[in-house]
Amino acid sequence: MNRELWRSSSLDRAPIGYSCHRLMVDGGGKPADFIFLDVNPVFERISGLKKAEIVGRRAGEVLPDLLRDEFDWIRFFGNVALDGVEAELERTFPPGKTLARIRAFPLGDPLTFAVFLDDPSSRTGTAGRDPNAESRNAGEDTGPAYYFREAPDGIFLVDEQARYRDANPAALAMLGYERRELLGRSIREILPPDQLEAGLRALETLKAQGRSSCELKLLRKDGGRIWVAVDAVRNPEGGFLGYCKNITVRKYAEERNDLSSRAMEAIDQPVIITDSDGKILEANRAFLDLYGFRREEVLGQNPRILNPGWETYVNLGYSYEDYVTLFDGMWRAMKDPSVGTWEGTVINRRNDGSLVWVRLILNAVYDDRGGLKNLIGLPIDISESRSRETMSKVELYATIAAMAELRDEETANHMRRVGIFSKIIAKSLGMPDKYCEDLELFAPMHDIGKVGVPDSLLLARRKLTHEEWTEMKRHTVLGHNIVKDKQELALVAAITLRHHEKWDGTGYPDGVSGEEIPLSARITAVADVYDALRSERPYKTAWPHDRAAVEIVSQAGA
Repeated sequence: MNRELWRSSSLDRAPIGYSCHRLMVDGGGKPADFIFLDVNPVFERISGLKKAEIVGRRAGEVLPDLLRDEFDWIRFFGNVALDGVEAELERTFPPGKTLARIRAFPLGDPLTFAVFLDDPSSRTGTAGRDPNAESRNAGEDTGPAYYFREAPDGIFLVDEQARYRDANPAALAMLGYERRELLGRSIREILPPDQLEAGLRALETLKAQGRSSCELKLLRKDGGRIWVAVDAVRNPEGGFLGYCKNITVRKYAEERNDLSSRAMEAIDQPVIITDSDGKILEANRAFLDLYGFRREEVLGQNPRILNPGWETYVNLGYSYEDYVTLFDGMWRAMKDPSVGTWEGTVINRRNDGSLVWVRLILNAVYDDRGGLKNLIGLPIDISESRSRETMSKVELYATIAAMAELRDEETANHMRRVGIFSKIIAKSLGMPDKYCEDLELFAPMHDIGKVGVPDSLLLARRKLTHEEWTEMKRHTVLGHNIVKDKQELALVAAITLRHHEKWDGTGYPDGVSGEEIPLSARITAVADVYDALRSERPYKTAWPHDRAAVEIVSQAGA
């Protein structure tokens, strides 16, 4: 949490103490302790604890009496943080020392809460008061005067013209005025310009109906601003009586959340926020548009709803090991505060089942102890750019294959048909879609090494000598050398080098046999022979399919 958002200048200068904490829970989710995240100077004075000595530390370490007290403080604050409800009590704090009115508020972030301590010295006659004297004096100082003086919240008396006629110590402390400075002022003087209309409207309601409730921002004497919840009624003795509770912490938390939500909705970049377990806490409009979900369909879900599964990854060219490594690396980076960010390409599935290629940027948010708290994901749709890139490569590789074909005596479109037949064979073997598509693209490049063979050999109309045939066979090695250092052409490298090897080891260039020959090269060789048999050449007629198939099957094992 960005504590600067709630730790405003007005709160820093407030005459009441406040602190911010994060609850610690045990394995069963029950409150076990809490950590100090921040305190203001008045809190230091009331509690006797120094900020530099307690921030980042557990209450059990710095306030051992808190855990030994007969009152269950951990349960008290735990209920606030876990149930999200305000609570208050009057008790000595730290235990056995100074009597204070204690109010606890839940904050926007999970397990965080703020504590307000009313400064006893700001109330008339309460500084240094013996907390055990309460019961002794109960009969001596009771009734409206006692309540007015000792009330933990502000009480104001105003006349019909909305001028202050009285205010209790808590109200004066809230606004930072001495009593003599406030009396006679109009409420208009403590309403900021942006609150004047709402304040006067509430006053008119009060005059007309005798009762009014609202939330307003007020100006302190020092220029700071505080939010208060005001409940006002007509005073039977004339004028009006108002009760004010300081709600600044809650309002700042609401404003922060509202600002964050509006900012997320305004940007075109898809954004998703999850907790440490991956539960989706928020997703903006751009995210919902990208994936075709409604907000209620994703909130509370795990982002795994976008993962099409390892089978899809394998079908599109990844190995299972690649898939595991991709997501293992992602989570290692997120759990390591020294890294805290990750970027990579993933495949997601939209709500309608279609796939989208995404460049995903993840950033981790950690708590004060380095534990993973939230993940912020920024998915960028790269499907179109990836498609354009693929098409450009297809055109490039097709051009390379055509160049090789121009120098050969093969019939027109032979190379393209070899690619199509290779894809058909691969699909019949149950190979992944990506493999089949790559084979269609790369099989036509099996003879690119022929660009390095002299025309005198390549176009010769006679039987080649032994030496010339040896030179001709070098086209496999030449083709391999052209592409061997290019990772994305690894399939081409295997095909160019091995498509003339034979199962029985009698092929070239190295005489490898059986499954030592890559499957891609074996498929290409069958497709190449099939198309050659089915094509008309100067020295033969085109064979029908049945005859070509019988011939190929007859060579099985050789």
